[in-house]
Amino acid sequence: MELTRAIELTAYSILRILPYLALMFYIFKEHFRFPKWVLITVVAVVTALRCLCGFAAYWDTSRLNDPNPGILILVALTFLLVKDWGKGLFTMLMLANVSSFAVTASKYLESILFGNHALQLHRWTNIITLITLEAFILIPLFFYIKNFYMKAVHQTISKRTWSFLWLVPFTFYAVWYRNSFFSTENHEILSLDFKYVFFALLVNGGGLLIYTLVASLINEHVYNDRLKEQEMQVMFQQKQFETLQERIDEARTAKHDMRQHLHMISAFVEDEKYEELKAYISSFCKTIPENITISYCDHYGINALLQYFAGLAREEGIAFTAKMELPEKIDIPDDVLAVLIGNLLENAVEACSKECKPVIRIRGQMQDNAVFFKVINTFTGKAKKSPDGFYLSTKHEGRGIGLRSVRGIVEDYKGILKITQEDGLFSVSVLVHTR
Repeated sequence: MELTRAIELTAYSILRILPYLALMFYIFKEHFRFPKWVLITVVAVVTALRCLCGFAAYWDTSRLNDPNPGILILVALTFLLVKDWGKGLFTMLMLANVSSFAVTASKYLESILFGNHALQLHRWTNIITLITLEAFILIPLFFYIKNFYMKAVHQTISKRTWSFLWLVPFTFYAVWYRNSFFSTENHEILSLDFKYVFFALLVNGGGLLIYTLVASLINEHVYNDRLKEQEMQVMFQQKQFETLQERIDEARTAKHDMRQHLHMISAFVEDEKYEELKAYISSFCKTIPENITISYCDHYGINALLQYFAGLAREEGIAFTAKMELPEKIDIPDDVLAVLIGNLLENAVEACSKECKPVIRIRGQMQDNAVFFKVINTFTGKAKKSPDGFYLSTKHEGRGIGLRSVRGIVEDYKGILKITQEDGLFSVSVLVHTR
């Protein structure tokens, strides 16, 4: 083989795979199983294999009709390298579809610009048209991925959802694969036909539309969940405000009444009616309300939540205890803490409402750059799980929103979530790292 042909084949093979692997690296840069040097080594090996496939087709042109095994290698790599294989497989197949269209369209463009050169295999003319088309396609694709697609990919939703969503780009890939490798003509010759190129454009355009709809639905779903969480936070704040207003009204009333009591006490003292004074003071003490506001910790938001749920537990006849060793400030947004603790305690109150001797205990502690919470509540029933390990709601069909939100926060803050049920007690332990 001439050096010039070797360079041409190598450059073509690199252009076919390297830009798309670079996009995969960009999308999942913080979600790979292995360090960067391992990933770089794997990319080098895969690129070398792709070059060998190009050389094999040059030595034996009949191999152009053989199905391309490269996609199987990329699928295997996705399972091996990306932590969430469903997201990785969806993305890899989406990029494979774009790569296939770029190759097809570049060959057709080569036939227009360079005539009979397009009949030769992967010449410099094809490299020029491929670079041109990839620049035209990949630059807007990069901004699409950066500003829209990545937001959906890294949303916290069920991994089971992504384990099925990859079938969407696979369907489009299968359509292209069927028309490319199960035809009387090889892919290189088919790419010279405008009808085939137009068909490839329609397949990829339809695919991009479906990918966008999928990403939009995921973003909307997460947005609705967060909206529910914010509504719950507003409810907590409203309840806290109402409780505070009640305390202010009680203080005003007590201040007014206290003057009358002092007049009576003063009269008993002046008349030296000490027995009557003792009886009056004893009667007065019984009228003092017992529901004095308790301060659970120095953190205002968490303290307000605990006061709210303590009052709710008291109304439901639930024994509520809290031991919170938390500072005034925690490097986690207040709304995140509100959703985290609020969901745990709301679930605990809901579970205890059906128990004979309900108890809720919550413990919180901060050490170094981590915050730990543990909520234990009485629960003699049986908690049901979905096949993917999520706890099912007792209030409606499907997974519980509360624990799903907690799980999402734990994943977002690279924490740990542990749920156990034994001896009539349901326990949820959460550890999250501050940022």
